[in-house]
Amino acid sequence: GSALMVGNSSYHENIYLDDSVLTLKAIRKTVKSENITFNYLSGAIHAKNYLGVTDQYPSCVICGDFIGPMIPGAWPGDKNNNFNIFIQNKYTPIYWDKIPITCPNDWNTYCISMKKTNKTDVKITFSLNNEHNITHTVSGYVGEQFYLIINLEMEGDSG
Repeated sequence: GSALMVGNSSYHENIYLDDSVLTLKAIRKTVKSENITFNYLSGAIHAKNYLGVTDQYPSCVICGDFIGPMIPGAWPGDKNNNFNIFIQNKYTPIYWDKIPITCPNDWNTYCISMKKTNKTDVKITFSLNNEHNITHTVSGYVGEQFYLIINLEMEGDSG
């Protein structure tokens, strides 16, 4: 999927609260940024603080309830979720796991659990609707900073 992710503390056209629910909106508009052409502007938010697993905080669990549009142009268009782990400034994930969304038109609970397994390694488990789907152990990630990013991707398989 692709879209130019927009939004910040003062620009809210693509990110807003609707009856206390965070809403991300995509607008079909062709724009060019850094020699890449995007056909959508879409909302994205980044956590203010980094996440991580350290000696002081050896585990971390984050969950959220999400519902995404299953319409032409939306990602994922094929009713699957991609759980990805990226390294900063890389476009290819080091892990990429596709999991079916059994009720794509309903609210679904996504969770990530990170746990220190030894001095250097972190076990990362992704869950969808309280079912543990994917577990990876990543070497050398104790003390590293993780970004939490929530965005609305466009131009997926239905695009």
